Amino acid sequence: MQILHLSPCLWPAWGCGDVALRVWLLARAQARLGHEVRVLTSDCCAPHERTASGTSLEDGVHVTRLRTHHSSSRWLVGLTWPVGFRAALAAQLRDARPDVVHAHE
Repeated sequence: MQILHLSPCLWPAWGCGDVALRVWLLARAQARLGHEVRVLTSDCCAPHERTASGTSLEDGVHVTRLRTHHSSSRWLVGLTWPVGFRAALAAQLRDARPDVVHAHE
């Protein structure tokens, strides 16, 4: 099964609650069961900390981290989705043709 997860942040992000870890654990477990799993997320770790942006294969999960331009005020009101997210999502839907899209908060 082709699975696409959408999450505003992903492990090792520590500044956005436990959703980052939970999405990672779920995606990794699904990949270990033989599913083709992708995660579209931001490069956010915390209000002023980022991971590397780009695409990588991490423990069987295809992860695309998009560069996020944000400030502390955007972080506080939950605006962590990266600029260009819509285009990246359209490309993922077109290219990967997922059977399931799971949007996380």
